[in-house]
Amino acid sequence: MPEPEMPGGGPAEAQWFTGEPDRTRARWGSGGDRVRMVGVNDEEPAAGGAADRPGSAAQPDPGLEAGHAAAQDSDLEAGHAAGQDTDLEAAHDAAQDPDLEAGHAARQDVAVPVGTEGVTLLGATEVRRLAAELDLRPTKSLGQNFVHDANTVRRIASVSKLDQSGHVLEIGPGLGSLTLALLEVSATVTAVEIDSRLADLLPGTVARHALSRAGDLTVITADALAIRGSDIPGAPTALVANLPYNVAVPVLLHLLAELPSLRRVVVMVQAEVADRLVAPPGSRTYGSPSVKTAWYGTAKRAGAIGRSVFWPVPGVDSALVGFDRHPVPRTGDRRSVFAVIDAAFAQRRKTLRAALSGWAGSPVRAEQLLRAADVDPGLRGEMLDIDAFVRIAHARLTADAQVLA
Repeated sequence: MPEPEMPGGGPAEAQWFTGEPDRTRARWGSGGDRVRMVGVNDEEPAAGGAADRPGSAAQPDPGLEAGHAAAQDSDLEAGHAAGQDTDLEAAHDAAQDPDLEAGHAARQDVAVPVGTEGVTLLGATEVRRLAAELDLRPTKSLGQNFVHDANTVRRIASVSKLDQSGHVLEIGPGLGSLTLALLEVSATVTAVEIDSRLADLLPGTVARHALSRAGDLTVITADALAIRGSDIPGAPTALVANLPYNVAVPVLLHLLAELPSLRRVVVMVQAEVADRLVAPPGSRTYGSPSVKTAWYGTAKRAGAIGRSVFWPVPGVDSALVGFDRHPVPRTGDRRSVFAVIDAAFAQRRKTLRAALSGWAGSPVRAEQLLRAADVDPGLRGEMLDIDAFVRIAHARLTADAQVLA
């Protein structure tokens, strides 16, 4: 299988993501309801595989930056330190979603969707029972933290603004807490799970808790970073996920690139990552993830998630990010634009003239291209919005074309 290309041109950072999805198996839920299953090739996982890596449920990782140092990916650059930044609070305030009240209480009651009386959600006892069935013992070293609060998953599904006739994609369903809530409000759910144990368990969980909806679930056992648009049946219009925290940014950007059908996204991520995804230009939390996300649409912070709704209780805070894709896709070469972004934030304390010298070939040429794009060479990358990076990339493409002419 070819190595999955990350948004921005870099290699996939999580080396344990392996496996080609296929659709060779089918499982049947109770009562004859068909639950489609898609499995990976039956290969022995490499070292650092599913048994040695973080689980696919919410995975708070205090070592978020350190875990990605080897890949040197500017999407996960320095700046994850927890909230010791005055700009961090400003980013919270500047990016609140007007449709969502900030700071929802973790156990605020959420109305049960009409017509879903046949769906029962998981509670703490059931989550522990399912984990015991797999002999799964969540530990901090594996980064396994499962949501056990019904109100929390129902609130996530509610703020996702899903269409009752729509198709939602879920990444890392884990034990199925959020999956069941999504089946309450969406016609079809496709769940992508890298851990084959959890993927095999999910259809049975849905059959027990939402028998009438069991046939509306498709489970794909695959790596979210390696998956392609053609691997997903149909064209999902929404992504709702409790993303693995140590690869949240690469997964989000990869799926936005692979699935242009996605219009609405709601993801739960580590709070510091949420701040970076929604940060405005000029703030110290603004970086490569902020700009690349802005290429596709608008991201806003959509509230906080309390630690007590997870089992076991994590050591970091979590937050929701709501995203809406631009109605009209941007024009221009995305790879070229992302290359400029990567170069600018690889040395974010340097001026653009210096930071882009390697990308342009020399400081002099970098200045020429910046001036052609109407950008001050003395600025730093953190001061530019996505439109400025688009102009810089276009200036180089134009200059290169003139040289070849």
